[in-house]
Amino acid sequence: MNEKEIKEMKASTAKLLIYGTDGQKALDSGTAVLIDPYTAITARHVLSRLTEGGRVELSFPHMPSAGSVVVRDVYRCPDELYDIAILKLDEALADGRVYPALYAVKPEGRPSYISHGFPSERSPSCTFEGKIMDIYEQFTQNDLELSVAGREGMNFSGASGSPLYMDGGVYGIIIVRDTGNTLGALSFAECRAFLAEQGIVHHSLKPLRDYERIIVERQLPMAKVGFDEGESLPYMDTYATWENVTSLDNPNRYTLGKPELLSEMVERYFAAEENGENMLFVVADFGKGKSTFLRHMAAKMAGAYRDSREIPLPVYFNLREYTKYEKFGPVLNLNKEGVIKDFLKETTGIDFANRQHPIFSQSILFLIDSLDECGSLSASDVMQVVRSVKAIVDYCRGAKIIVTTRPIPNVLGQVIKEMNDPVNQAWRFASIYGFQPDQFADYMQALHPKLPVESVHAYNRKLLDTIRSGQSIYETFNGLLNEEELKRPILAYMLYKLLEEDYELEKDSKLGIYLSFINLLTKDAKHVDDSGRKDDWLKRLGYRNLLYVTAVMWMKNLHLNGGGFLRLDDLEEALGEDASLVQFMSHSYFKNAGGIYHFNHQSFAEIIIAEYYVRLLLWSALENKTANELSPFLAIGNPTEQTVSFVKSLLNMLCDATIGDDRLDGNSLLKIRRALSPMMSSLGAAEYNRPPDDDKAGNAQRDGYLYSSYIRRVWNAEQWGGFSEISDRMLEQWPIKPEHIEKMIENAAALVNGEDDYVFFQPQRMNHSFNRDVYRIEGRKKTFDPDTERWIAMLCGTTLAERFLGESAFPPC
Repeated sequence: MNEKEIKEMKASTAKLLIYGTDGQKALDSGTAVLIDPYTAITARHVLSRLTEGGRVELSFPHMPSAGSVVVRDVYRCPDELYDIAILKLDEALADGRVYPALYAVKPEGRPSYISHGFPSERSPSCTFEGKIMDIYEQFTQNDLELSVAGREGMNFSGASGSPLYMDGGVYGIIIVRDTGNTLGALSFAECRAFLAEQGIVHHSLKPLRDYERIIVERQLPMAKVGFDEGESLPYMDTYATWENVTSLDNPNRYTLGKPELLSEMVERYFAAEENGENMLFVVADFGKGKSTFLRHMAAKMAGAYRDSREIPLPVYFNLREYTKYEKFGPVLNLNKEGVIKDFLKETTGIDFANRQHPIFSQSILFLIDSLDECGSLSASDVMQVVRSVKAIVDYCRGAKIIVTTRPIPNVLGQVIKEMNDPVNQAWRFASIYGFQPDQFADYMQALHPKLPVESVHAYNRKLLDTIRSGQSIYETFNGLLNEEELKRPILAYMLYKLLEEDYELEKDSKLGIYLSFINLLTKDAKHVDDSGRKDDWLKRLGYRNLLYVTAVMWMKNLHLNGGGFLRLDDLEEALGEDASLVQFMSHSYFKNAGGIYHFNHQSFAEIIIAEYYVRLLLWSALENKTANELSPFLAIGNPTEQTVSFVKSLLNMLCDATIGDDRLDGNSLLKIRRALSPMMSSLGAAEYNRPPDDDKAGNAQRDGYLYSSYIRRVWNAEQWGGFSEISDRMLEQWPIKPEHIEKMIENAAALVNGEDDYVFFQPQRMNHSFNRDVYRIEGRKKTFDPDTERWIAMLCGTTLAERFLGESAFPPC
């Protein structure tokens, strides 16, 4: 206990005096503890000399404002086993103090206690402490045997009724036995029925330990579903199927088997003896809700643990922050302690050197999120991360571990096999199904009150009317997206946000939904100092450039350091002083938690990175750049499968917008151009359109990073400051010409055939040997492919050649 707590304990402890009928001389004394303004508790035997006509008084020498108070009623426990009595005061002690919590919980092990009482040998009072030495199941007066530190041989007569303080509350009362030299205690756990009968409020669970409280309080807010700070979305139960690792490369794996509640699958998995120390891997590709499931589970279990303690303590950790807590570098060695131990030690203060710490014997379920965002996804690096996670089992024996991840081609199956023993000669994982048709309908209908009543767009009106009616919701939206896309909660959320803001929706356009959503993020970017400000088109293009800069920095950081986040110092390289002012708070595109900035959903970053690749190749064509000038900008890390899919779709849209399509009428053509216009016109905006470096934005307006004077000139960017939206006239005067597409194909071919490599090495000159400089390379990533820019160029060139030239061979001979 700290000094303040000791002072409060002493203030609530009273000296009890018993007077006879003459009321002159005290016949006996003891101790009582005040538990509310009208009530105190003492040992029953202290009142043995109280006779009819006598009285009991309590005095509080450490509560000066209280004085002496007469006891009005005495309620002795009728069961002879329980030496306890309740005292009701004649008047309330209304001093506004906080009274001690009572815990009717049996102590475990040999915990320390502290107490304060009024033994007759010490005047005016005495504080003493020690340990619980024994706990009796059969007893006649006290069920706890106590030791006393530093007061051996002292006569404690008069201390009966003193509070037994442990773990932030009172667990019982002191019982002085025999000649006064032996201390015991009666725990409230033994007399719970008597306390309840007398209306004494008590807790049936002991208080959370400090580290448990920190973990529980950190995870309870995870129950909230939503990307915007003030947003609350419905949580839909997560369904999954069991799959074998042999199906990881099966494109139809998510439709195999009958979906079951994932929470029940988890329960059965860990209840099965054959799983032993196996880790449960929960796998889903983008937007299926794996992180939402795990965070919701962490919050639900945290609440249940707080309220019952009958389930394992849940501990959530996101591997996006792996490098923040991992202290041992890239080499796995015998002294490896693991990232989870470092995380718990830093965030909760657990002393792992103390082998008596309760966490070593505690039942724990570790909820490990986002393996696919831990950094390098090579087999060796991912294996290192998972081993680092599993190292916590050496400290927390019997702990169970769940890991969520996207599929990691040619890696995840190997990891599952190494980390787990096979069951029936097979390794399996839980594959998240996503929304079932009725869940998608329930989700959209639950959001109906937040949606507008009307829309200026005919198709939007049809969707809103369907949601309002509650009929055929899934079937109607199936005309907008296909069955596989409607399984993804992230797309359902984007549909909701676009309908809420009355953005025009088009049939069969998943990419269009993503583009519209990112455009909405740019439009609704909010400022900390002025959240209601509406910015013009030019200012919003600056925000779009900021999206590209932060996404590129995030991707580089992910591949260089393994951290899927940015710090304020990183952002200052791009924003300068604005780093503390501008936040993409709308829909929490970019979220700040404890000085760590990260994408609230990885797919947001993936579409931005895809746009970055396309506008980079386009910039090179518009500004007549060479392959050598282009290559360094492509060396930002390895793109995800989803980014690759977005790149191909964006390139096809760019061709549609430029050379047209027989299926497109004039109105449809303008819609495609409008969707692409922020990506295009941001090339002509100077704000945040520079490479992140050490100049801290002092020269932010200088020419440089993907800045296109052509776009600025052709689209007359000087007038953009007066626009709220891009005009149809500007879209009709589309600045991209067929010759620009041809130039993009030529540049892609030049990149594929280029001789120079661009990688993330940091050379440091060490010495001069045989007429040659020798360099040390720091932070080399062996798994980073130096041909990434060629691979991206091949992807872009092949897509454009097939669409624009009708040729499948690329690069052209």
